This record gives sequence, C-alpha cells and structure tokens, in this order.
Amino acid sequence: MTPRAKQAAAGAGVAYAAVLIGCGWFLFASRGDAAKSARSAKRDASAVDALLRDSSSVFPSQEAIADARKEAEEREAACKDIVALASRMSVVPPPLSPAQFRTELQTEIEHLRTLKNAKDKPVAAQGFGFGFEEYLDGRKTLSDADRADVPALQRQLVDISYLCGMAAGVRVEEIKSVKGLDPAKPQTVARTPGKPLRMRYEIRVAASPRALAEMINRLSLDQNRFTVIDRLDFKPVEDVIKERIEERENAKKKLADEESRARRVGVRPGRKDANDAKAADVFAPGRRIAFDPAAEGMLDATATVSVYDFGILAAASDGGAEKAPEAGAENPAPRAEPEDSPEGEK
Repeated sequence: MTPRAKQAAAGAGVAYAAVLIGCGWFLFASRGDAAKSARSAKRDASAVDALLRDSSSVFPSQEAIADARKEAEEREAACKDIVALASRMSVVPPPLSPAQFRTELQTEIEHLRTLKNAKDKPVAAQGFGFGFEEYLDGRKTLSDADRADVPALQRQLVDISYLCGMAAGVRVEEIKSVKGLDPAKPQTVARTPGKPLRMRYEIRVAASPRALAEMINRLSLDQNRFTVIDRLDFKPVEDVIKERIEERENAKKKLADEESRARRVGVRPGRKDANDAKAADVFAPGRRIAFDPAAEGMLDATATVSVYDFGILAAASDGGAEKAPEAGAENPAPRAEPEDSPEGEK
C-alpha cells in the first residue's frame, strides 16, 4: 500500500470514529431529555388527578352554590324589611288649608297641655305654646296667601307633639322649651330624590338622670321615628353633693353642742337620748356617700334632635316592598300619649 493510500485510510478511520462519538453523544442526550419529559408529564398528570379529585378548588360545589343562593335571598329579604320600616316611618300629614291648620293647632296644643309629669302635675307651664307661641298669641297669622307654608308647619306640629309625648312618657319634671330649628317654608319640606327629609328641633327639659337616660334610649330605639340626637347639654339644677356635706357638718355641730350642754347639766356624754337617735340618721350607711341614687338631683338638659323621613327612598325602591304614602295621603303619626315609666314611677 502506497503512503498516500495509508494516509487516506487513517483519515477515514478518524472520521468514522468522530461520527461514532457524535452519535453516542446525541443518543445519551436524547435519553436524558426523554427522562425529563417523562418526569414532567408524570408531575402534570399527578396535578390533574389532584384537581379532578378536589374539584372544589376550581369549581364551586353544589353546597357552596346553595349557600350563596340562600345568602342572596336573605339579603333581599333584609332589604325589603328595611324599605318597609322606612315606609312605616314616613309621615305625610294630609293637606290642610290655613284655617284648618289653625283649628288643628289649637286642638293639639290643648292636648299637649294635659300631659302630666311624675307628680301628676302639668309637664309644661300654664300658657306654654310648644314652639307655636307666635301663632297662638296672634303675632303671626295664617291667611290664604300663606298656604304654601302650611305643610312645613304641619310636620313641625307632628314632630313636636311626638317629642313632647315622649318626654312626658318618661316622666320628666318639666318641658321648659321646644322649637323647630328650620324655617316653616316650602323649601324646608321639599323632597330631594334619593335623600331623606331632615327636620331639626331643640327641646329643653328638667329631668332626673334616670328620666333623661330613658328619654335618650326611647328616642334611639323607637320604631315609629328615625331620630338622631345631634347634641345633648345638661347641668345639675341643684348641688346634691354640697347639700349632703352641709347636712353632715350641721349634724356634727348639733351633736357637739348637745354633748357640751349635757356636760354642763351633769348628764353623762355616753347617754343615748332622742336627739342622738335623730341625728344618727345622718350618719347611716346610705347617707355617708356623697351621691345617693335615692336623692338624685334634677338636671337641666337641652337636646338637639334631627327627625328623618325616608319615605322618598322607600317610594323609589324596587322589589315589591310596601311603598311610602303618596303626597297628600293621610298617614299622620299617632298622637304621642304619656307612657308609664318602666320603674312604675308615679
């Protein structure tokens, strides 16, 4: 074999060996990729099996769907109840002429003047006008030209009657003043779509702490009116603590004087007589404290109250709930009668 043939044979062998090495490398690499693909496919299959076994993680179960429907029905029923309650709280007095309102005003004021306090005395002073003094004494008159102001005056009369009846029901000592804070004009009772009607009042009473607390509770929990107490100011009419301290100091002085007098006339200081027993009542356990619930002092309280009417919202609501009365329909508030105090106070 010639040298050239030997060189060609050696080159062919090297090339063949290189081809074999390359084939082996590609074969090894392809087997590794196949193993990776198999493992990935196995993981994907396991994940799919897990999702199929627990379908609630992807799709809601029938129980979850039933619970959601039940909650939706409960929300709808609650909305209807709220609309019905707002409709019941809506008070639209029947339309009256100025002459008819004057008659209604006289009748209602006479009724309010019959309200009693805990001592069975009138809850207001003689001649009290309950915020309508100017119309009762003739300083203001209602003519046919004032017909547009009558609806606002009617609503004020209804709300003031309600507030005074509530105050008398909890046995306040006296209604000192009550008035509407909004002008009796047509724009005061003008309805704005989607907004409740708000009327503001100020009532001042003299009441015990318990009666005042009961009045606040009843205003907050009443189902016939939606009221908000915007402001409450009160102060004691009499200083019970000061009176109690003075009472104890006077009793001590009296006992000291009696003991000194007894020594002068020869009576032993330890002797118990009627005067000692009478003065000892001041130092009884119930009298040693500075404040005694049985001796509560009166409070002078002034409350600013907003009365809301949601009738326009109820009328605009959908869903078959009961509607608010139309304007002019007779749905006046029930006349507020004095109620017995829960403590049986008379």
